[in-house]
Amino acid sequence: MLALAAASCAKNEVVELNREAIGFGDVFVENATRATDPSYSGTADFTSFQVWGTVNGGAGLVAIYADDSVSGAVGANSVWTCTSQKQYWVKDAEYYFAALANADNVALGDDKLPKTVTYTADQTDLVYAKSAKYVGLESDNPLVAFTFNHLLSLVNFTVENGSQEAEGYSFEVNGITIAGTTGGTCDVTASPVAWTQTTAGNYSIDAITVDNSTASKDCGTALLVIPGTVSVSFNVDILCDGTKIATKAYSKADITLAAGNSYNFVVTPKVGEEIKFNVENDPTWTSADDTTIQ
Repeated sequence: MLALAAASCAKNEVVELNREAIGFGDVFVENATRATDPSYSGTADFTSFQVWGTVNGGAGLVAIYADDSVSGAVGANSVWTCTSQKQYWVKDAEYYFAALANADNVALGDDKLPKTVTYTADQTDLVYAKSAKYVGLESDNPLVAFTFNHLLSLVNFTVENGSQEAEGYSFEVNGITIAGTTGGTCDVTASPVAWTQTTAGNYSIDAITVDNSTASKDCGTALLVIPGTVSVSFNVDILCDGTKIATKAYSKADITLAAGNSYNFVVTPKVGEEIKFNVENDPTWTSADDTTIQ
């Protein structure tokens, strides 16, 4: 009740002192190198996020936004609006804002802004932003600008045909598994952000096949993976004219993934040297004993 009363009191005071509404704009998501990308840097539409905000006008820190929804469209000079909560600038008051998209189970720090977020991997992007300090002006206050950063890692898998010239041969890379963490908690206030992994699990990628017509091929969709230490394993089937003639298993452990980074695991299967033959001499005859015909 005290927090609610203080917030209500502060809100009324803001409205009475200044009627210039707080707006949000210039929202960007940092772009990482990518292949097929399901994140906000790729194919996912970034149209909303959750916002937290505080004001200190000299009477102590007060939360004016708390997990409120903001919507808009990404772009320079774009204006995003918070429909669930309207707040206003107070001259000379200090403001801080932070935002998350697709966040559940958010815990706040002493600054009343997000400190940790708990996430379960579901191939939905998780991004975070914190604004610089703003000081309220009498008029012409700027839009609150956010630059969002990815809290996850993006993983792509590419098969390069190391024997494209081997006519009739093809390779199927299957059983592609990334063993890591599928649930954890991220401290967004750490630099760099720090993940505490709580649930071990696997990520899977569909089989990838390359033949003579294919120099390289990416997986259908890259994976959004909780950062940390992972291992990668897969099988390579070697086929001749469509018939499997050999299978080899591969694995690599202790690969470190960092938040906001994209990774491309590349495997280059190939056959060995071309089979060749040698003939040192012409065919010869063995002389038999003479046969007398009478």
